[in-house]
Amino acid sequence: MANRRLKLQKFELENVNFQWLGAYRLRIEVTDPNESGADPYIFLFLRRPANPYNGDTFDDFHGAASPVDMEYYPVGEPNGLTSDPFYRLDVLELDFRSLSEFQETWTLIVADASNLLLALNRMEELTPTEEVYVGADDETGGSSSSSSA
Repeated sequence: MANRRLKLQKFELENVNFQWLGAYRLRIEVTDPNESGADPYIFLFLRRPANPYNGDTFDDFHGAASPVDMEYYPVGEPNGLTSDPFYRLDVLELDFRSLSEFQETWTLIVADASNLLLALNRMEELTPTEEVYVGADDETGGSSSSSSA
């Protein structure tokens, strides 16, 4: 079984003045993929349509990618050839109104990233379950047979 590993580095404000600062910023950088080739681009974003007045675009964080998302969605920018404007990054920055929301989100992201790596590792543990022979056994277009494990 593969043993993927990534480092999630958390950045946050220190020495917060609670009377003047009404927000908490969380930044997470994914680094240090080990030799197994863990892909650090695990954060899934959705690109919103451009503002028709000034052309600005905004991206929404959707969570840690699933194993299928890791294969399907590109890194850095959405694929302009598909109708799904999703893409993946290795950096995430979010703002929160409360410290409890900040802490809960960090805990959830760590759990989601762990689950993703576990799922990717488990997906390599395939077991043969069926064999099927296809094609003609004889001149008349004959038969096929199969067996299950």
